[in-house]
Amino acid sequence: MAPRADGTGAWPAPLTDDAAPASASVTGTAEQLLLFVWGRLTLNDLKIEGDRQVFEQLIAWEPEE
Repeated sequence: MAPRADGTGAWPAPLTDDAAPASASVTGTAEQLLLFVWGRLTLNDLKIEGDRQVFEQLIAWEPEE
């Protein structure tokens, strides 16, 4: 599965053989990634490759309940 994101949010999507390359990736330990998701670390604490705005949009996204 590969995450997809647009103005409406983010969701998992099947990864196909003809899928476009990722526009961004983030690298860190499992602990760092969880702390980032929980808001305890910032993007500056992780290694980001590609379009940083993708992760900024994920941080700002507030899903509807």
